[in-house]
Amino acid sequence: MDTSLDKTPAFYTPKEVAAILRFKKADQVYALCHSRVIPSFQLGRNWLIPKEQFHEWLNEQLVASSSPKYSFTF
Repeated sequence: MDTSLDKTPAFYTPKEVAAILRFKKADQVYALCHSRVIPSFQLGRNWLIPKEQFHEWLNEQLVASSSPKYSFTF
């Protein structure tokens, strides 16, 4: 049996994501998961957020928010 497997879970819980995003309540993260804004899936009654996909999504949000939303030409 291979015991060298990474012991770090590959998923975040909504509560962990709420802490990362500095939300006061995890309810906001549950709503984002349910509406499929954050990459996530439901396993039974639990929502799981893949760490790698979450960080990719978060980086995309940061890039999108730093680019100008409006372009004016004169």
